[in-house]
Amino acid sequence: MIREAGDRYGDLSYKVGGRSPHTNPDGSSPDGPINQWKPNLDVVYATIKFARRTGRLNPSSEN
Repeated sequence: MIREAGDRYGDLSYKVGGRSPHTNPDGSSPDGPINQWKPNLDVVYATIKFARRTGRLNPSSEN
């Protein structure tokens, strides 16, 4: 997951396929123009794989 997300590792929206609310230092979006934006499916798949392997999505009776 870290390798796939690269420098955007901490951007949860990006990792789950959403358009990021973050901005670059120049005020532009790291996702580029909205009319050209598409989710990075490699990152989304890596995030799902991580969540499944670590059990992070499994319901727990210890709430």
